[in-house]
Amino acid sequence: MYITDNKTADNNAFYDLPLGRNCDLAADRFYNDFTRLNNWDSMCVNFVIRHKRNFKYRVRRKNSIDLEKYPNLRFHESIRLTGPLTSRKYPRILRRVIVWSEEYKIEIELITNQKTWAANTISELYTIKQMGHRIILQRNIAMSQY
Repeated sequence: MYITDNKTADNNAFYDLPLGRNCDLAADRFYNDFTRLNNWDSMCVNFVIRHKRNFKYRVRRKNSIDLEKYPNLRFHESIRLTGPLTSRKYPRILRRVIVWSEEYKIEIELITNQKTWAANTISELYTIKQMGHRIILQRNIAMSQY
């Protein structure tokens, strides 16, 4: 587990963080560093980040959600980046998950490279991160190292 203060952009905090294969990572203020996300994807690092709304993408597939079971989930879909720079920096398919925050009364838009987790799992990972402010969950790095 690695925690930063609330003023540090998550992408700046990750420069010195040792990430290993199959790590799970959640970030809020990441500012869409698609080159780094592509590198992490190549290293089998699973990420869930809150994205900015100003990047371009094309929807490849919309997925259904059981809204009675998961009322905070708005939808999730598979996307591909289409911006001239972002599509080169991250050429792979991403998942986009929209979650309703009852606390803040807003929709939170998340992107992830994780293709097998349920949309609710993605939402819960981000919620856990929010509760701890800036928590990075890692399965294969012992907490005693921090």
